[in-house]
Amino acid sequence: MKKLLVITLLAIPTYAQDIVDTAVDAGSFNTLVAAVQAAGLEDALRSDGPFTVFAPTDAAFDKLPPGTISALLNDPEALRNILLFHVTDEALTATDVIARPYLNVLNEQVALIEVNGGQVTIAGASIVATDIVTTNGIIHVIDTVMLPPSLNLVETAIQAQTFQTLVAAVQAADLVDTLAEGGPFTVFAPSDQAFAQLPDGTLEALINDPAALTQILLYHVVPGRQLAADVVSSNRISTLEGNTLAVTLSGGVFVNDAQVTATDILATNGVIHVIDKVLLPPQKEGRAYEVSVTNLTRGQVFSPPAIVSHSKSIALFTLGQPASPGLAALAEDGDVSVLAESIQGSDKVFDVMQFANPIRPGTTETATIYTRNGFSQISVAGMLTSTNDTFFAVQLVATDNFLGKLSSSVQDFAWAYDAGSEANDESCLSVPGAPCGSVGQRNQTGAEGYVFFANGVQGIGDLAASEFDWRGPVALVTIRSL
Repeated sequence: MKKLLVITLLAIPTYAQDIVDTAVDAGSFNTLVAAVQAAGLEDALRSDGPFTVFAPTDAAFDKLPPGTISALLNDPEALRNILLFHVTDEALTATDVIARPYLNVLNEQVALIEVNGGQVTIAGASIVATDIVTTNGIIHVIDTVMLPPSLNLVETAIQAQTFQTLVAAVQAADLVDTLAEGGPFTVFAPSDQAFAQLPDGTLEALINDPAALTQILLYHVVPGRQLAADVVSSNRISTLEGNTLAVTLSGGVFVNDAQVTATDILATNGVIHVIDKVLLPPQKEGRAYEVSVTNLTRGQVFSPPAIVSHSKSIALFTLGQPASPGLAALAEDGDVSVLAESIQGSDKVFDVMQFANPIRPGTTETATIYTRNGFSQISVAGMLTSTNDTFFAVQLVATDNFLGKLSSSVQDFAWAYDAGSEANDESCLSVPGAPCGSVGQRNQTGAEGYVFFANGVQGIGDLAASEFDWRGPVALVTIRSL
């Protein structure tokens, strides 16, 4: 068990003021307060919260390179990103902080916690005073300004200079945009040495077979940001390729038969863990289908949808009944992992996949799933991201006669449904997608509690109905035999 040593420099009383006024009165956070005001965050940090703020002192800001503060004060967006990297949406004491391997912060990144002897650091900054309790949260003082990741996954791999073969493979498979702009993703990245262990000619053959190369690369990518602490607490992890990775802890951390040699290399859109072997997905039996989804809305972006091939004895949801935890996670956050983990291994499910990219209005994305007789149902579902808990869904049947012959192509429209797991306040604070860019805090007060046809965006909150509302079906879904 971790033991908290004394890192508080002096006895600090509880303040009957909010975070901003407490920082102002302290007299040692003048630069931080000015930055908060310049970034337009003062009102947010005066609100009810609760928040935890890791507050750099004026001396911490003075350690930045000359001209950095002036440049940031003239770039509110960059300044806001840095400041939100210092804030969580929980009130965490020092004891709470050291009990966690990382914290989710409000710029949708994570800050790693390290305890080394008597020193506690967060994202490389030493915590020098703790537990300044305010009316809307807690302040901990740090000696360095924490800087969030500035490079995406592809840029991070290039900068490392130890993943040159992996980067070349990603380029050959045309996955650069996916891994640079999508996510967040977790990448189990084989080093150049790992690729060198492949049999002679294997890499060249894969480069000349983009479909096979893409399958192998996506087997190394996990949806969501899974840090080392998350990985070691899992037995199996679902990948974008559709199969799962087995996690074992015996003389080290292994995914399948590859050892994890370095962890928690953070990027703007995910995290990289280094492995010493190239992972090869198991070959699937059954018939492959290409699933295409066209976004018919004028302003709603779809989260990367889930695809499930299954028997006709189950369905992703039933109108008038509560949404499952997996469906609620998909509808509220676009998170497919909960749904995938809950149905992987079921004898009623043959395959589970996720699209690699979000689907923007007027565009089409495709993915591949496998099915066979007895698993003729293909369900597709994704979140309408500028909503509280709305998702589109359709269930198609890949059979065309009573003998169960697999058809070559099936097409249908998908409607929008409300998961009923969150109140439809249409507020930027509880909507994760555009235009708010919020963390999408759940507002469950007044949630309906059952799945029903969605009513669209009514303009009752921050979302403009003229841009984000819809009428009729929201997607066209086509499945085609390959």
